Amino acid sequence: MKNKIFSYLRIFSILCKYNKLLPIMLLCLTSIISSCSLDIEKTLFKKNTNKETKTLSVFFEANSYNVPDIYIKRIEEFAMFIANNSHLKVRIIGNTDDKGSSEYNIALGQRRANVIYRIIKILGANEEQIEIISLGKEKPIYNDLIQDKNELAKNRRVDIICSRT
Repeated sequence: MKNKIFSYLRIFSILCKYNKLLPIMLLCLTSIISSCSLDIEKTLFKKNTNKETKTLSVFFEANSYNVPDIYIKRIEEFAMFIANNSHLKVRIIGNTDDKGSSEYNIALGQRRANVIYRIIKILGANEEQIEIISLGKEKPIYNDLIQDKNELAKNRRVDIICSRT
């Protein structure tokens, strides 16, 4: 995809030297935008048999629903993609580790999912595209038999799943 963009940009820079070629310049810009959008969509849905693709997981500290800074840019990019593709449906699923009661973890998973939802909605996604679910500690990636705390921390997450309608 980068090579295609760079090729278009080279052509565009050459055409910019000549003011008389404005219609061609606009055509090139349209091609750049269209090809980038199609490439992103092809990447997300490549060879997907169940029509769902896990597009992003955001991991949290224990007992927290503050989004770590390292995920902000990725969430913003994903939110812009959703906003520009209104035909997509999005499921935001909050998960927790197994510490604490089921009720506490369902509420924490919901708060985590709501934070991601608000970011995506502020950046232009239509709320009708989005479904929010909290699973709490019910669907862990790793169970408590694993002793590695880094692996268990992967249960404290929000999964953002995108599907075509």
